[in-house]
Amino acid sequence: MMFVRRSAVATAIVTYVLLVLGGIVPITAAGIGCRSWPLCQGRLIFASNLPPVIQYSGQAAALTATVLLAVTAVAVWRSKVRDRLVWVPAVGLFLLFALQILLGTATALAEWPMVILVAHPATALALLGTVLVLATAAFNPAPEVWPRLGARAQRQARRYRTLVTGTTLASFVLLMTGGAGARAGTLGGAIHQATTGAVGFLLVLTLWQTSRERRSQPALVRAAAISGLLFFVQVVVGAGFLVGLSTAQVAEWHRAMASLVWASLVVFTVMVLRTPAPEAAAAAGSRRAPSQATETTSALVAAVRDYVALTKPRVISLLLVTTLGAMLMAARGLPAWSLIFWTMVGGYLAAGGANAVNMFFDRDIDVIMTRTRKRPVPSQRLSPHQALIFGLLLGVLSFVIFATFVNVLSGLLALAGLLYYVLIYTLGLKRSSPQNIVIGGAAGAFPPLVGWAAVTNRVDLLAVWLFLIIFYWTPPHFWALALMRRTDYANAGVPMLPVVYGEAETQRQVLLYSALMVVLTLVLVPFGMMGILYLVSALSLGAIWMAYAVRIWRGGSAEATWGLYKYSLLYLALLFAAMAADRIIIAG
Repeated sequence: MMFVRRSAVATAIVTYVLLVLGGIVPITAAGIGCRSWPLCQGRLIFASNLPPVIQYSGQAAALTATVLLAVTAVAVWRSKVRDRLVWVPAVGLFLLFALQILLGTATALAEWPMVILVAHPATALALLGTVLVLATAAFNPAPEVWPRLGARAQRQARRYRTLVTGTTLASFVLLMTGGAGARAGTLGGAIHQATTGAVGFLLVLTLWQTSRERRSQPALVRAAAISGLLFFVQVVVGAGFLVGLSTAQVAEWHRAMASLVWASLVVFTVMVLRTPAPEAAAAAGSRRAPSQATETTSALVAAVRDYVALTKPRVISLLLVTTLGAMLMAARGLPAWSLIFWTMVGGYLAAGGANAVNMFFDRDIDVIMTRTRKRPVPSQRLSPHQALIFGLLLGVLSFVIFATFVNVLSGLLALAGLLYYVLIYTLGLKRSSPQNIVIGGAAGAFPPLVGWAAVTNRVDLLAVWLFLIIFYWTPPHFWALALMRRTDYANAGVPMLPVVYGEAETQRQVLLYSALMVVLTLVLVPFGMMGILYLVSALSLGAIWMAYAVRIWRGGSAEATWGLYKYSLLYLALLFAAMAADRIIIAG
């Protein structure tokens, strides 16, 4: 059964990717009437702002989906599972996929007649929903015994399940009304907006009922909240069309988010159908452990939480701040929201992929260190190879996003940062040299280069200077943590500076690198790259930093060391904010 679960999840992911890539065709009008699509008269026919990588990604996704569908169906058949929510979708996968292929072929041979315009995406969404029903049911087996409920409890449970199922089906109708005819100011657009309001009302009612009737089942509450959040984001993206942001990128993002909302609601619905009402769980008594239903229901949610933990979101948040700061400086103002969004997404995926791969290679020492032993891999909630594959997929997806929606240079810089972190720092220096964080820490200085290149498609002197500031910021920032965690690193055999040369030398190096960093921040003013606003900010922030560094050098108290570590995070964020504000004011 475990193999069925894994193959079903993989199939669902690839099917979603295929659905999103397939949406580029109607949005860009690529391939209409061309029998040789994705070629037309021997030429690539994608819109000029969409590189051939989309074509090859779509073909690879289609081939992968075909193989995974077959593997999943065979795995269900061999497991001889009797669960109808598992084997019935497995049979339906082949029928829906065959129909999808026929409709996809028809779209390349005609001028998109209305029946195909509706049937093609409908079949794709049905295919995604079917795979998710199978995957969710496999992770949430039905209770062997459904405890009896009183008449009132039965009616409440039936009404709640009907509401959830109806909301999911209504979201499918909403997706169908959002086709090519749903333009602002048209009848199709009015129908789509009215349907959006209806689904929004049903979803709000579902969230309220879930928090009211199922508050003792946190997995369901979290799943409902995720669906509600995704729907809210989808509405915000859709509102872009009402204010004139009707670009191909916005349209494709709108479609991708809509499919994600549908997927989340399908998963939520199956979880609801598989989870006994709270009264039923209580009535089960000794026949079943009270926590078993909750544990099985929350398996998917826990897995998602662990995969997110692999990316180290707290660490990435600071990297995104420096990326955004560089973008504001490069644009001398606010870049396009779509550019900011895709740069942030691509940057998060690149950094998250690097962190996940790092956890694969550091799994042996993460078990030893108190600070890291609760991570998903050392605690065995995820296998090392799951972390590795996940990290590599994030890295590839990051480059695809940058190359497609931003520019190739930013994608190459983000990829360089990932490779530098994994190859130079993790594999090359972390366990071999006390200078590991000095040289290898440069990986964290790539985000400003990425942000700058995203706006200008080049790397200027100021972008390089931002790189150098973070390069010199990293050692004292990390050595402060290493001083507090010296025993951890010693037990794990990691030659951090405090372990090899002792606390006194580390404290001296913290002071030295702190002084060099502050000088670097001030040099920007006489070189004419920053003005008086930045000068005042850099002097103030630097003075506080140096006060901490001097206290560490003199006494090395735990309070001063921990204070510098925490302040260093705030320092970098405020410094970049001051830079951006100064550049924007000068430009104004």
